[in-house]
Amino acid sequence: MKKSLYILVTIVLCCQAGAQVSSTTKVVENAYDEVKDKTSLKYDVLAELLQVGIDKGLLTGDKSNVNFKSTAYGLMTLFNKDYEKEENYSQLRFQRNLEVGTGLQFGEGSKINGFNLSLKYAIINNRDLSVRDVTQLAPQVQAIQQAMAAHIAPKLQAFLNDPARTAAEIQKATSFLTSIPNITDFPKFYQDAQLAFPGANIGDPAFFINLQTRLNALNAAVEAQSKAIQKRGLLTFSSEAKNSDKIWDFAKFKLEYIKGLGFVKDDQNPWDFYLSATVDMNRDTVVKGNTLSRTTGAIKGGINHVLIKKNNQSLVEVLGGFEHNSVFSNKYAGEKDNQFNALFTMSFRLAPNLYLPLELKYDPEAGNLFGFVRVKWDMLRSTK
Repeated sequence: MKKSLYILVTIVLCCQAGAQVSSTTKVVENAYDEVKDKTSLKYDVLAELLQVGIDKGLLTGDKSNVNFKSTAYGLMTLFNKDYEKEENYSQLRFQRNLEVGTGLQFGEGSKINGFNLSLKYAIINNRDLSVRDVTQLAPQVQAIQQAMAAHIAPKLQAFLNDPARTAAEIQKATSFLTSIPNITDFPKFYQDAQLAFPGANIGDPAFFINLQTRLNALNAAVEAQSKAIQKRGLLTFSSEAKNSDKIWDFAKFKLEYIKGLGFVKDDQNPWDFYLSATVDMNRDTVVKGNTLSRTTGAIKGGINHVLIKKNNQSLVEVLGGFEHNSVFSNKYAGEKDNQFNALFTMSFRLAPNLYLPLELKYDPEAGNLFGFVRVKWDMLRSTK
């Protein structure tokens, strides 16, 4: 029993080689999630865990829609609360890149009159932590873990072997170790360790000063890595089908791409280039039948910029750009083959991970203004 406890202490503080989850990787993942920039646009292109949105036309009179979308990784987390702790998400590329969605449509009297289903996959996803990123930071983490294990493990082992310790104290201490604490927040780690191991006398000023210096260097490296990831590209392809009044009347295929820009060196407020191409297949409301005979397309492009942010989360961000719409088949009488609109979207953060995006479209030829409003909530990964 004594030997197994010592092995537990050493492995958790050092690295869990051969275990289902690598503590070295988890430390890097947690540190990255603490400092990454959280923007409304990025999670519109690809959800992290879960997104719930309510859409409504402001100036068009459109009815409300409620939409849900989640990655496969997010669904596993929702159904298994320990999934985040038991898996290294940076290694689950397919699960993070596959997104599924569904939604409900509301008609007159707020009655449900339809639903939609969607599927999305990130063809290129360089906007999240990868195995290669973890590998670059792993040596620094392992050096810190090994130093901590050599200094702290014997003292913690003595605590666990003390016959005066109660079963409750042993359980509390063991739970702390197996939780894979975030060592990059060292003051909190040290405080939690003192609470979990009262009287263990794990303090050593000279050692901890040296350790804090190493941790400061690691935190700086993680933040630099986060800024580099922020400039990378994300390309997704999605398909969506909608059923209204028991008839499949709409299908959509869409490509979306975002990439970070560096207009201002070391700018703390992110810039992103956005581009999308969409093909819609609709049921012609003029011609009888259930076939999707009317085909339209749209290209959108613009620049998104975070105007105000706090604690790496955007408070206000704005997207300015254009939208070009085309009719490929079954044009209505008097309808234009092509139409160009100016596009402007401003997103406000109402609460942590709760956003209010307001989208305005302006037709410069006809002088028409269209408005759409959404309320959306993004569930992100936990670092706990």
